[in-house]
Amino acid sequence: MALRVNKHDIILIVFTVIIAVLFMILFNLYLYKGVATGVEIHYDGKLLESYSFDKLPKEKTLEINTDIGYNIINIYNNKVSVTNSSCNDKVCNGHEISKPNQVIVCLPNKFVIKLVGASEVDSISY
Repeated sequence: MALRVNKHDIILIVFTVIIAVLFMILFNLYLYKGVATGVEIHYDGKLLESYSFDKLPKEKTLEINTDIGYNIINIYNNKVSVTNSSCNDKVCNGHEISKPNQVIVCLPNKFVIKLVGASEVDSISY
């Protein structure tokens, strides 16, 4: 038994994909609307450090060491990125966040870096 796809099926699939992409774009624009005012650094579910951007110099580099490993975090122009970490796969390196509620997660090192600030959305669940 062969699966037959006709012209109307293709149109429906393309239309559904376009609607899904538009929904994701609009959702992200709404979700991350606002200005980040600070950063929170969590380790193993506990708040380690919290910084307000207006009380920091223009650029600051932090090295957070724990018994599991380290993460080097660069804070600049109200943006945050992980420049280096001790995890084997280096998957959390190189990501930059700049909007409220955005996060960088480094699971091997149990780190979560979250931007805080004024936003229309109070929290996010993934």
